[in-house]
Amino acid sequence: MHSFTKFYRTVAIKKVKNIEYKKGETNVKEHQLVGVLGIHFTTLRELKVMSELNHENLMGLIAVYVKEGFINIVMDIMLSDLKKVIDSKIRLNEAHVKCIMKQILTGLYVLHESLFAHRDLSPANIFIDENGVCKIADFGLSRRTVYPPTYRESKNMKILEANASRERLTFKVVTLWYRSPELLLGAECYHFSCDLWSVGCIFAELLTGKPLFPGSNEIDQLGKIYHLMGTPSETLWPGATKLPLYTPYTFSTPKELSTIFPHANKTSLDLLSKLLALDPHERITAQQALEHEYFKESPLACKSTDLPFDFIKKSAD
Repeated sequence: MHSFTKFYRTVAIKKVKNIEYKKGETNVKEHQLVGVLGIHFTTLRELKVMSELNHENLMGLIAVYVKEGFINIVMDIMLSDLKKVIDSKIRLNEAHVKCIMKQILTGLYVLHESLFAHRDLSPANIFIDENGVCKIADFGLSRRTVYPPTYRESKNMKILEANASRERLTFKVVTLWYRSPELLLGAECYHFSCDLWSVGCIFAELLTGKPLFPGSNEIDQLGKIYHLMGTPSETLWPGATKLPLYTPYTFSTPKELSTIFPHANKTSLDLLSKLLALDPHERITAQQALEHEYFKESPLACKSTDLPFDFIKKSAD
């Protein structure tokens, strides 16, 4: 006679309400829904990414079911997110920052290898479990790109643009403070590099404890970026002046990052400058970032279990 033991697992359930489309409604567009009882396309995108990819640094899908008009997305339960960690003002040393950055970049590398661009990376979308494992989440704006992987690291802008232009993308993505300059200038053909800009902003925030470009609106956001990284020109960023929302701006030369991050070492500033390259075609890839000298020199990244997140566990108890 066989005996069976039941195992119980604590999970998180994200509830997404089905939208019933009624002709003439103005608060939702018909093309954004699937079926009469509408599933919003962002929900489908999120489910697609979560079901296709399986990696510890990406939020996975345990199950999905429909009940009482809601789509219920079952996921691993997370204790907190990176925004709350930064807002807590807890001191993160270099080994801690390297551990967090390495996890974010690893998750992003897997995402990009599968040809998905996240398009909404921010500290609030990076969750942390009880073991300090960071998971990229919220894939509602993620989009599968259209050009082959062999072109990813190409510096030939014409090849990249020709392939990306097969499908026009919206530039109204990514939380404002983490939005790349090409998106702010209305680019409809862009690549994985928009995610790397967001990672650069997150890296800067981990180093200082405050947002690097906290713009109040899109114009102010561009102004803050130009003040630090320099004003776009055909020399600094070929093609920038032809973007839809480009307007001439008061000339500003790039600042030395060491003046903004006086306590950061040379390799961390080099990695940051490569993540925040104004020209998206000059921006470092996730794979290149993981291979950067920053992660090879002492102190090395600590284990995720050694991250100082005990305060999260206590607040959850």
